[in-house]
Amino acid sequence: PNGKGATAVGVPWGKLYRISFLNQYSIRFNPELRRMQDNLFNMYAFYHARKVIYYDVAFYNYRLEHIQAKTTKYNSDIWFKVLKAREDFFYLHPEINVGKLHEAFVYEKYVGMAASASYASKKMGYRDAVKEIKGIRDNLLFKEVFDSNSTNSIPDKFKLIRMFIKYKMYPVVIIGLRLY
Repeated sequence: PNGKGATAVGVPWGKLYRISFLNQYSIRFNPELRRMQDNLFNMYAFYHARKVIYYDVAFYNYRLEHIQAKTTKYNSDIWFKVLKAREDFFYLHPEINVGKLHEAFVYEKYVGMAASASYASKKMGYRDAVKEIKGIRDNLLFKEVFDSNSTNSIPDKFKLIRMFIKYKMYPVVIIGLRLY
């Protein structure tokens, strides 16, 4: 990129695809996902592409205030479905789930764990929040987060949330996140 702005790597509106390519590999949007369908779509497209051409030119412009004004109600099920879809992709293609890509996916799981715990702590009553956070702890999507000790690139606040959830210190999680 030329430094003039962020590229739109994860979104399909900044790309052209041959319909024969999409049909050949049955690349479609996942209708079960309410968010990030485009990112998963491109994961499959980039995986199967033999050739990708990148032009560092702005062919399309948009107003940031339009995007920033958009609000979406948080829902942990949305996070879980997106993470599950990504996990399925990496299960099908383990040869690419290595190095920095794997680190990024683990980081994304930490974000999903922390965001879900934060939402539950701030938006739910105490008993419902405890139930939701226990569900996070028991969710197989986060198994690697709770089982792994390699947390080098993870921010300290996520490590604390992980530790308190891992050791079932739910009141500390709820009170801490409500105060944060």
